[in-house]
Formats: sequence, structure tokens, C-alpha cells
Amino acid sequence: MKRLIVTADDLGLSPEMNDGILKAHRDGLVTSASLMVGTPYSKAAIEAARECPNLSLGIHLQFVQGHALSDPKDIPSLVDEQGE
Repeated sequence: MKRLIVTADDLGLSPEMNDGILKAHRDGLVTSASLMVGTPYSKAAIEAARECPNLSLGIHLQFVQGHALSDPKDIPSLVDEQGE
């Protein structure tokens, strides 16, 4: 039997994105999601995803949006004064 895997992108980008992805998963449409870390809403996304143990999570690597996860002092050529 073939199985369709639907992956939602950008979990953690915004409250609306988090809500929509998790609702789509609960409704049986989304089977996995890529989590954007370093965004203002990534921690909320992680907490909400804990309520969905069957949702497979992967990491969405991003290089141009959000706050750097490394200490800005360690990567001064990659970030601005705000660490983004």
C-alpha cells in the first residue's frame, strides 16, 4: 500500500503558521513538519508539537531569517548588530 507523506514547511515562523500546521496534522492531512529554529515562535511550536506525538519533525535550516543560534561574537561576519 502506498502512503502519501505531506510535510508542512516553516513550523515556528508565526503563531498562525504554527496553528495551521498543527490543525492540519490533527485533521489527518499533515504527517510531518520542518521546524524553523531561532524564530520568536519556535519555542511555542515545540511546546505545541509535544501534543502531537505522531507528527514527525525535521529541522528547516535557514540562513537569512531570524536570530542566530550561535553567539554573535563567534560569527561576526554572518550577523548584524542585533545578532540576525
